[in-house]
Amino acid sequence: MDLASPLFELVKGLWGLASKPLGYIYNLKDNVRTLGEANENLKALSEDVKENVEREEGGGGARRTNQVENWLGKVQEFEGRVDQVLQEVREHDRIKCLSRCLP
Repeated sequence: MDLASPLFELVKGLWGLASKPLGYIYNLKDNVRTLGEANENLKALSEDVKENVEREEGGGGARRTNQVENWLGKVQEFEGRVDQVLQEVREHDRIKCLSRCLP
């Protein structure tokens, strides 16, 4: 009986560590879809900000701040990484499909 309690605690602890990553895998399609939608929204916001900044600069208004320039750079870098992740997911999904068709 003394062995059962520590073993139970160990299993409970391991499940606590594994449940979150397993949830990501289980919900992968939903997570990828959500990531794609969020990336599209971020791209649209970024384009709106760029247009507003360019309009202000072109009209002799305010000059873009370092903070805006930094944000636009980070958004562009982030979008590139997200696009890369989404491309990898599509490639893995296609490979998985081929392995189902050609066991």
